[in-house]
Amino acid sequence: MGMDGAVVYTWGVPRAGREAAALEAFADSMTFWDKRIADSAATASIPVILPRSGGLWIITGDLDRLREATDSDEHARITIKASAAVEGFTAEIGLAGDTLQTRMGLYGKTLGELGYL
Repeated sequence: MGMDGAVVYTWGVPRAGREAAALEAFADSMTFWDKRIADSAATASIPVILPRSGGLWIITGDLDRLREATDSDEHARITIKASAAVEGFTAEIGLAGDTLQTRMGLYGKTLGELGYL
């Protein structure tokens, strides 16, 4: 069984004069991840708009499949467009779900063995 993962995007307000480009990048990203959900490369997509500060978006799925998707040229083009269109754009990938729980258990156990807990 693969490891659970998540791609997390965060962004601020659109750059002045680039509002249309920001909307286009968001639409391109929605299309990109909808395709990945349809072919089971991702399992869920949860975009959240924060009216005063921008937003965040969490996409979950198998970590290896998410890495494969985010390593593509198509994804790189989308993130380049987004970072040019909005302030403070970030895209990160990390552990989630059961994998995160297991890893945090290992973290606690290891710190305990070292005498830090």
